[in-house]
Amino acid sequence: MTTKIPGTFDGKVKVDHSRARMIGGATLIIVGAFALFSLFADVHLIPLLIAPIAGLILLLWGVGSRNNGLLVAGSVLLGIGIGLALTETVLHSSSASTQTGVLLVCFAFGWLLVTVLSFLFGRKRLWWPLLPGAICFVAGIAMLFNTNALVGEIGRFWPVLLVIAGIIIIILRRR
Repeated sequence: MTTKIPGTFDGKVKVDHSRARMIGGATLIIVGAFALFSLFADVHLIPLLIAPIAGLILLLWGVGSRNNGLLVAGSVLLGIGIGLALTETVLHSSSASTQTGVLLVCFAFGWLLVTVLSFLFGRKRLWWPLLPGAICFVAGIAMLFNTNALVGEIGRFWPVLLVIAGIIIIILRRR
């Protein structure tokens, strides 16, 4: 005779079919809109939209399933995709430092989005993405303002920033 302990896993997985249908329907809408857009858009723009659309699909999936891993992948991919699309279209004639700065700021936006979405939809609140987001943001702003001295100092003292961030994480963990 076996006794089931209350609150333990019984081997049955509950699937929310309405949520799965919503995710599937939203994915079909995004893919269909992308295909429709590709009929009328300039052909060279289409590859630039693959990363942001894939990021949106992963975000929808992560929100629907409350899966932080999908939220991380979708947010970061969306940030990079937006940055690449901007640098290849609107900023194509800008300097390399401007393009790199915009790409890094968009990448930082993706990391920030991870934290925001994990608070709203995730099973666990994620604070750690703020660290790579802050690093990318500071480096991106430095590149945008073309401050070679600041970039040089960040490049020289970045290990100190990692040590400080590690101490902060350990202190916050103990609370």
